[in-house]
Amino acid sequence: HWAKELVKNGHDIFVITQNLRGEKSFEIFDGIKIFRVGLPVTLSGTLPVGLLSNVSFLLNSYFMGKKIIKENNIEIIHSNTYIPVISAQWCANKTKIPHIATVHDVYYTSKKNFWNTWSDQKQISILTKFLGPLIEKKIAKTNVTLFHTVSNQSKLDLESLDVTKPIMVIPNGIELSSYNVSVKEKEFQAIYVGRLIFYKNIDVLIDAFSLIVKQIPAAQLIIVGDGPMKNALNEKIHKLGLNKNIHLKGNVTDEQK
Repeated sequence: HWAKELVKNGHDIFVITQNLRGEKSFEIFDGIKIFRVGLPVTLSGTLPVGLLSNVSFLLNSYFMGKKIIKENNIEIIHSNTYIPVISAQWCANKTKIPHIATVHDVYYTSKKNFWNTWSDQKQISILTKFLGPLIEKKIAKTNVTLFHTVSNQSKLDLESLDVTKPIMVIPNGIELSSYNVSVKEKEFQAIYVGRLIFYKNIDVLIDAFSLIVKQIPAAQLIIVGDGPMKNALNEKIHKLGLNKNIHLKGNVTDEQK
């Protein structure tokens, strides 16, 4: 949405992102020039976790960034955690272009056992337990122009890592027009949309919904998204006998959502 609004204001926007299986390596979408680089990965509700895919993205995004900067009048470099911050800073160091890095959460300080729990999940490398905290601390020391984060708590967490660069808090938003749809309200229905990952506490939501079903047998919970907790959540729903009340839909289109 940031990119789309900047395009509307007459700016040229270039996005370097992960190479997804089945997608083009380059396309123009709503005026945004999108480059997909590195080893191809499958969208599965979590960040790419393979060491090889991360190194591939790190190097390829850096070289693509250098190429774009050389061929265009780039005024600002923006990145999101984790690996993109490093390759973006390499580009900024080479060109002296201002670099803004977005950090949504700092897990190392705010959730002490986060990286241990993360690495215990299926599909996740045990190396993450050691690399995650190291990368977070590395990013905190990166010589960016400005850190952007989305909450005052995340700002405090960044400061606890002894960040010396300015930190700006700008909360996340949504495009309201995307949700301006005329539908009949569905009574006793709740929907979760997001990744199926442990720190979203979807298991707590399911436990709470089991209490609701005792009072309202017709209540329905729709869970949209994918991630490493999918099988565990499915088992929990079966164990509680809530198959008729709770539905895991996986990834869906925006129209379905």
